[in-house]
Amino acid sequence: MVNVEQPVPPPWWRHLLDAFAEPGALMVEDLAKELGLDTERVESELAASPLFHDTEDGWVHLPHLAEGAVFTHQVTAEEAASGTLDAAGDLALWTRFAAGAGWPLAGGGMMTADASGQLSGPPGWLPACAENDVLAVRLTGGVFEVTPLRPGGSVAKPAAMARVVEEAVGQAMLAVAVYAHFREEDPAVSRSAPLDVVAAEILHNYPGTFDHPHPPLTELLPEGGLVVSGGQVHMRGAPEHPGEVRGMIEDDVIRLVKIRHALSILDADSDLTGTLRHLAVSDAVIGHLADDMAREPLSDDMLTAMAAAAAGPRQQAAVALLASRRASSAAEAAALVEEALALVPDLVPALLDAGFHAACQGDYAKADDLLRRGGVQSDEGLREALRPLSAAPSGAVARNQPCPCGSGLKYKACHQAAEIHPLTERAPLLHRLVLAYAYGPANRDAVAAVVAGGPDDTAGFLAETAAFEYAMAADFLAEHREWLRADEIALLESWVSEPLRVWEVAEADRARGTVGLRDLAGGSAESSVRRRALAQAATVGDVVLARLLDDGTGPRLFVDPPVMRRLPGLPPLADPVDPMEVADFVAKAARPEPFEPGTFLLP
Repeated sequence: MVNVEQPVPPPWWRHLLDAFAEPGALMVEDLAKELGLDTERVESELAASPLFHDTEDGWVHLPHLAEGAVFTHQVTAEEAASGTLDAAGDLALWTRFAAGAGWPLAGGGMMTADASGQLSGPPGWLPACAENDVLAVRLTGGVFEVTPLRPGGSVAKPAAMARVVEEAVGQAMLAVAVYAHFREEDPAVSRSAPLDVVAAEILHNYPGTFDHPHPPLTELLPEGGLVVSGGQVHMRGAPEHPGEVRGMIEDDVIRLVKIRHALSILDADSDLTGTLRHLAVSDAVIGHLADDMAREPLSDDMLTAMAAAAAGPRQQAAVALLASRRASSAAEAAALVEEALALVPDLVPALLDAGFHAACQGDYAKADDLLRRGGVQSDEGLREALRPLSAAPSGAVARNQPCPCGSGLKYKACHQAAEIHPLTERAPLLHRLVLAYAYGPANRDAVAAVVAGGPDDTAGFLAETAAFEYAMAADFLAEHREWLRADEIALLESWVSEPLRVWEVAEADRARGTVGLRDLAGGSAESSVRRRALAQAATVGDVVLARLLDDGTGPRLFVDPPVMRRLPGLPPLADPVDPMEVADFVAKAARPEPFEPGTFLLP
């Protein structure tokens, strides 16, 4: 965004301009001493002016720095019709000249920039042009010349264009480093570099680079793995949001972005040794790259090339884990994860994947051990659901007693694994596995968007809603059916067909922790569920939005549903249900607004 306001310059401003009469960089301390002023005040004025730029060598005056430079821009149909140019991208540096009163044009008049970065001038300031024509805007002799760039005209040499990309990558990477360092202290810190700053740095560090027309920056820079948008340039692998790299150390954030950038521009014939060396340094980076694979898989050729180039156990384990995330079946994925753990037994992301696989296969002791080694606490995630299954089924032998088979081994080391817990005891883990699958990398953003739309205490309910309404539960069943027992498959099949319903609380027994529910849509259908938190929170007549799932013996609530009182209107339960609309509805129900006359209220 260009600042078009014209601040009143201080009385000593003319003396400051005189100090920059000749090209070159000047240190602010020397300027302040020469002017007899405070250093901070001089630096503040320089920073506020669009025509000065701070470099490692000191401050430079852009009219000197940019003399003779030319930037190109491909005209859109809207620009050709309106006689204006969108300078936020290719011509970003020129908006600093055109801000405020504007800058002289060679044909007369001034080129000006508005607050949105649109460049305009007097009638006829643009040569006759049509959509997709390329214009060159050059600063020469202190004025702007706007000319069409015809085929066969002078263009920048490949070395100059490579230098532009290299410097832009450097500036974008510097922005990532600043972001990585300050992201927790200042969540608003940018992960991108302003394109006008990138252009000014190239002019300062490599004079003459822009002396000849080159392809528009918005076409040239993406070839180097960069994204240009809204006057900013950033690495293709830069974090989309702070939560993506929460908990990662600064160096790992930088390393992750460098690897993502490299993989976006390399192919199977490239030298991958450096990328693999960076990849193998950190478990966190390996885990994030594995998550990337679940969303945007690398090609078979690229994975084959990475496997061939991998040197040492950690690199080989990392590639095996990446390959597991694009496996064609759960069995293939599990085999690749086991391969990774055979190479590096303490590789955290592989331990977590292996723990999930073992839980799906019903090997609860192994799953708990793997997740524990992966850093999951006993009261977190899958381990919390695994805890009741770590003991022998009711009525069986205690796990540390001799096995009844007479082997002489303890029961836990012999036949305990063959004992099957009742379905009602396995159901909570099955439900938790569905949610864990939903929070996996392929679905995580969709679930997070739904959860973020409601109050904090509805996170479990909204995650469940997303998992079932977005068919993630059905996908989990399809992908892991081969590992599940027949009764678990039947239970999941009943779950995926069970709709989200609106219930009225018919009874709330706080002492027993049970709640009687009546289906408002079905009229007479009633259910009694045990959910102590709901029994404590609800009163007769309250409305509950919930999905009652069978646990093998009857209906059950696996998450706390939102309790709604004095709720205007009906929730959005039309088939198919939109989880985002449900989240918005629940959020509004938590913060009811004053009712208007005639508003329909639920009983």
